[in-house]
Amino acid sequence: MAQGTVGGDGARGVAASGLLPADLWPQVLAVAPESTAMVLGVSRDVRTSVLGGLTCPRQRTQHPSGRLVRGSRGYHPLVNIPALLASRNLSLLALGRSAGCPWDARFTAAAARSPHAREALRWARQECHPPCPWDARVCAAAAEAGDLELLKWARSHGCPWDSETAVAAARGGQLEVLQWLRSQGCPWTGSVAPAGNRAARKGHLAVLQWLNSQGFACDKATMATAAGGGQLVVVQWLRGPAGCEWDAATCSAAAAGGHLPVLKWVRCNGCPWDGSTSAAAASAGELGVLMYLKSAGCPFDWRANAAAARSSHTHVMKWLKEAGA
Repeated sequence: MAQGTVGGDGARGVAASGLLPADLWPQVLAVAPESTAMVLGVSRDVRTSVLGGLTCPRQRTQHPSGRLVRGSRGYHPLVNIPALLASRNLSLLALGRSAGCPWDARFTAAAARSPHAREALRWARQECHPPCPWDARVCAAAAEAGDLELLKWARSHGCPWDSETAVAAARGGQLEVLQWLRSQGCPWTGSVAPAGNRAARKGHLAVLQWLNSQGFACDKATMATAAGGGQLVVVQWLRGPAGCEWDAATCSAAAAGGHLPVLKWVRCNGCPWDGSTSAAAASAGELGVLMYLKSAGCPFDWRANAAAARSSHTHVMKWLKEAGA
């Protein structure tokens, strides 16, 4: 084979001929011009060799990234962006871009969630022209991952943020990031309540305590959210030092989640329950919880049977009938 650059037509010809072993294509395309990406539309074997598991299975439903890419020989599956980013191969990233990978905020949002977010984002924003667009999802992903360095870098380069940034940090239990966001004027008013509830559900007590010191008022909804997440330590703090109220929704949330330790603790400490509690357990198919509720005297009414039927939990329906509930 003559030395020199392998152009798009040449690459297609070699691929079609089968003269080059498939396992050598990644090495060839790593140094070939971007136009060589047309080879992806020539041979399924070559495409599999080059991108491996980086393409999405062929299907009629729309890919989450929003579209399929038109290749030189019809449609081929769009490159799987998360898998492509996880490869840490900048040549493959460039190849994916030339093959039709969406070059918009969807790409940078996926990059921010990838294991190598800093490298991928710097490539997309600083080494590519034009730079790939981005939006507040980048800051939210960095905040949830606790990557303060990436968050600072993104902000210093003009990446926007919004109220979801603080919520994401709370969801990830990232107290240091939350404190930095607060000090830097990140949108806050609309963030406090959802951030507190995310922290409660995930069991991030330190985050919840700090948010409480910053004006987050814990209420019955917070209590039910923590119970639904099975977060006994958070429930105990909410009921004790935070002085948070509760109602039957707390028992119902714990029952629906199958969290017996939480359910037993709140009942022992006076939390009310009613027919909605047994209905919640029935809807979730939590037979063990239902047995406890029955033995502990929790009210049962028509809602339990209706919930089990609606959710097609035949084993629960059978037990309810046998138990006379």
